[in-house]
Amino acid sequence: MEVSQLPLQVRWLILIILTSLTYGNLSALVSAKRLYFLASVTPHSALLAVILAVITSNTLGLLNDYLWATVIGCSLLIVVGYLIYRGVNADIITSLYVASTASLSVLLMNYVLTNYKLTYSLWSIILGDPLLTTWMDVLAVAIVALLTEVITLTTIKYHIYSGVDLDFLKLSRGYRLAYELLFYLLLGISSVALIKVTGFILQHVLILLPAITAARVCSSSRCTYILSIIVSTTAGVLGLVIAILANTSPSGSIGAILISIYLTMLLKNIVSRKY
Repeated sequence: MEVSQLPLQVRWLILIILTSLTYGNLSALVSAKRLYFLASVTPHSALLAVILAVITSNTLGLLNDYLWATVIGCSLLIVVGYLIYRGVNADIITSLYVASTASLSVLLMNYVLTNYKLTYSLWSIILGDPLLTTWMDVLAVAIVALLTEVITLTTIKYHIYSGVDLDFLKLSRGYRLAYELLFYLLLGISSVALIKVTGFILQHVLILLPAITAARVCSSSRCTYILSIIVSTTAGVLGLVIAILANTSPSGSIGAILISIYLTMLLKNIVSRKY
């Protein structure tokens, strides 16, 4: 049987597992660096990147929308990351970043919808629907998942130390810029590559909650990392199953399950403190 002839459910399952692994790893990196605010607004740059990519690809006639979106999205985040690296307050630059990207996205979306004929709906980018993806999308997500896993395993120790030990940063000048660049590059690539699967709205939840939930239970960074992946994957698979059975949005189901898991852990901690 050829790959294209495999049942749709198999394709959806593979896609969701790969996406969940990506977010589980990415969430652990974000948690280690304590950059929750920046991670929560990253989808804004992904949406703007997709819109700018439509204009760029149609104007230049080179490459396709998603390749341009990846280049633009990564460039935007690398600029922000470099400013933070140079000492600009992360909250201030992030606030300016989300305000400008959100405003530009609204303005340019109206321009794109009235001036260009798209082969896909921008609503699918905003809401996300993994059930409409192809095997080529699965291949792209698999490459992103592999890249995320490799970068996470090779740099997470640095990010953990840099999040809690300023002296460590002073001793790591030789490779600090490279590790920071890899982190923001990964954040940009994953946000753009997965926006078609997860949508713009729920990327905030999927980036933040796995590691935050794991941190409620774990007392070590290793435990937090492993549990972040488990939580993300469990929510992904359960969300897909519920979406198929109940005929609802997979992204919405996955987000709801992640929130439910987090609230369960929070309630467990509150109860344990009382007794």
